[in-house]
Amino acid sequence: MKKLIIMESPAKAKHVVEYAKQLFPNINWFGGASVGHIRELLNSHEYNIGVDWNEIIPHFKICDDKKQVVKDLQEKAKQVDEIILASDPDREGEAIAWHLYEVLKDSKKPFKRMRLNAITKQEVNNQLNNLNDIDYNLVNSANTRAILDKTIGFVLSKEVQQNVGGASTGRVQGATLRLIANNQKDIDSFKKEFNYTVKIEDDKKNTFNLLNADNKEWKSLDQEEMKKICDQLVNKQANVVLFEEKKFSENPFQPFDTQSALVAIIKKLKGNAAQATKALQMLYESGYITYIRTDSRNIDETTKNSLKAHIEAKYGQSAIGLMKDAKVDENAQEGHPAITPTDFSLEVINDSKLNQYTKDVYEIIYQNTIGYGLKSAEGLNQTLIIKLNNYQFKTTNKKYNDLGLYEIVDFVKTPESKNIEPNSQVVEIINKEVVEIESKPKTLFSETSLIKEMKKNGLGRPATYSSAVSVNQQRGYTNIDKKDKINITLLGKNVNEYLANQWGDIIAIDYTIHLEEELDSIAKGNVDYKKVLKEFWNKLMLKVSEQTSKLEQCHKCNQNSVKSNLVSKKGTKYSKCINENCDFIEFEESSFNANAPTCSQCQSGKLLINKTKTGNQYEYCSNKTCDYINWDYGLKKCAKCKIGLIYKGTAKNGFGFEKCKNNDCDFIVFENKTKTKSKK
Repeated sequence: MKKLIIMESPAKAKHVVEYAKQLFPNINWFGGASVGHIRELLNSHEYNIGVDWNEIIPHFKICDDKKQVVKDLQEKAKQVDEIILASDPDREGEAIAWHLYEVLKDSKKPFKRMRLNAITKQEVNNQLNNLNDIDYNLVNSANTRAILDKTIGFVLSKEVQQNVGGASTGRVQGATLRLIANNQKDIDSFKKEFNYTVKIEDDKKNTFNLLNADNKEWKSLDQEEMKKICDQLVNKQANVVLFEEKKFSENPFQPFDTQSALVAIIKKLKGNAAQATKALQMLYESGYITYIRTDSRNIDETTKNSLKAHIEAKYGQSAIGLMKDAKVDENAQEGHPAITPTDFSLEVINDSKLNQYTKDVYEIIYQNTIGYGLKSAEGLNQTLIIKLNNYQFKTTNKKYNDLGLYEIVDFVKTPESKNIEPNSQVVEIINKEVVEIESKPKTLFSETSLIKEMKKNGLGRPATYSSAVSVNQQRGYTNIDKKDKINITLLGKNVNEYLANQWGDIIAIDYTIHLEEELDSIAKGNVDYKKVLKEFWNKLMLKVSEQTSKLEQCHKCNQNSVKSNLVSKKGTKYSKCINENCDFIEFEESSFNANAPTCSQCQSGKLLINKTKTGNQYEYCSNKTCDYINWDYGLKKCAKCKIGLIYKGTAKNGFGFEKCKNNDCDFIVFENKTKTKSKK
C-alpha cells in the first residue's frame, strides 16, 4: 500500500511523512508540497476577474510559477494508491486541498482530507485515524473571498490610480485605511477640556475621590464650584459610611488567538506584525506550537490534561488552576484551538535552524500557556466610603490573600497588596486638594492597537491582520514614525476621501464586516455563495454605472470621458480625460490661492506651499506632470554665518532641532538650547 501526503510546506511534509512511517511502517509513505496556492483566477471575462457573472462560475488556471510543482505532484499521484490532502486546517487550506484535487483527480485515486492542528507525532496519529473529506462549504467561502478581493482590487484600484494617483486598494485594506483616517480626524478635531474634582488623603496614604448624589465620581467644568467644596472641608476626621469586601480570583493569562499573540509579541519584542507572523509560522512548521491562524482563546481537554500533568510534575498539584474557558467570539471561524506549545516540557528551544527572535516568540507562547494553567491569585476587592463635612468620598483597593501564580513563577510581576480596612469608624484626613483633570485625545494607532481595533470591529480574520496593516504602508498610504505610531500620509488621506465619497457603499467598514459575516455563513453552509456574489456584483455595477454617468465631454477628443473633482498626490483638484489616446488635463483655479504665481518651469501650473513632517515649508507645482519643487522655500538665513539657511529636523532620540545648512557653520539648536558641534 502506497500513500501520498501533500502539504503546503516541504518542511512540514517531511516531518509528517517521518511520523507516518514510524506510526504505520507497513505502508509506503511519500510526501509532496504545493508550496502555497497552485491555482488562481484567470484574467478573463469582465474586468479580467475570471468569473462568468451570469452563472457565477469562477475560472481558474495553474499559477505560472507552480506548473512544475503540479507536474511533479501529478507524477507522484500516478505511483500511489491513496492521496491525503493535508494543507492547513483553515478555509484557505481547504481551498488549496480542493485545487489539488482538481489537478490530480485524473489519477483516478481515492482522496482523503487530513487537518493537522499541530505537527506532532501524536496529532499525526490522531488525524490519520480520522481522515475525512473536503468540506465544500469552506472551499466555497475561501473562493468567494478570493473573488471578492480580486473584483474590488481590479475595479477600484484602476479608479484610485486614475483619480488620486494611488497605487491600489482592496476590500479589507480600504476599510482598514478608513479606521486609520477616522482616528486621525478624531485626533485633529479634538478640543481640550478641563474638569475639576476634589480629592482627599488619609493618614494611611489612601486617596479618596469625591462622590455625587448618585455615588459616582463627581467632576465639574466649574473650578470655582470645586474650590468652594474644598474650602468647606474643615474637619480633620471623616466618618466611615461603608466598608465592603468582595472576593475576587485573578489570572492575567489566557491562551493566545492570532490577534492577541501578535499584540503580545510586538509589545514585548518590538518588530512588526509581518515579522511576528513569520516567526509563528516557523514555530508551527517546526512542530513547536499548534496552528497559528485561529480566533479561539480556548484549548481542548486533551491539551488541558497535558498541561495539568506538567504543572503537577513541576510545581505540585496545588499549583494547578481552574483553566477557565474564554467567552466564545461570535465572529470566530472554524474553532481551531488556541495557540499553545506542543510539548510543555520544552521551556526553551535550542534549534539552530531558528533565529533568536523566533525562539523568543516561543518563550512568550510557552509562558502565557503555563501561566494560564496555574492557580489564580485570590483576595478581596475592598471599597471604603467616608463622609467629611456632608460630602462623601470613596477609595478602592485589592487585598491579596493568596498570590497564587504570582508566587510560583518569575515571568510575571507580583502585584502590591495592602489592606484599607479602617481600625475604627473614624478616618484621619491629612490632605485635601482641587484636582484638574485634562481630557485626552485619542492616540495614533500602533500596529498592535490597530490589530486590536480590527478584531474589535470584526474587520478581517486571523489570516489577514498582518497583511491589512502592512499593505497600506507598502502603498504609501501610511507610514510608521519613530514612536512606532501609524501616520496617514497626504496620499492616504486623498485615497480614503475619494473612496468614502465615491465608493462609500463598497469600501466601508460596516459593509466589509457584513461581507465577513456572509463568508462565515457560507462556511457554515447557511448561505449560497452564488447569492452572495450576485448581490455584491449587482451593487458594485450600480456604483460603476453611477460613476460613468458623471463623465463629462472632453473638449479635446469629444468623448464623454472627462472625470472632474479629481485630487492629485499633492492634494490639488483637477479634471482629466480617461481616454488613453487623449492627454487632456486641467487644474481647477479654485483649488489654488488666487494670488499663487505661475510655475516658471512648466508655465501652466500654480506654485503652492506645503509642509514636511518636521515643519519645513516647501514650494511645488500644481501641475501633475511638472516635477518642480523648492525645498528651501521659506527658510530663514542663519544669524551666525549670514549665508546658510536654517531648517528643522528630528534627531534619533526624537527631539526636534534647527540647524544651518551651511557645512562650514556649526550652528544648531536643540529644543530651545543652543549647542555647538565642531566640524571635522
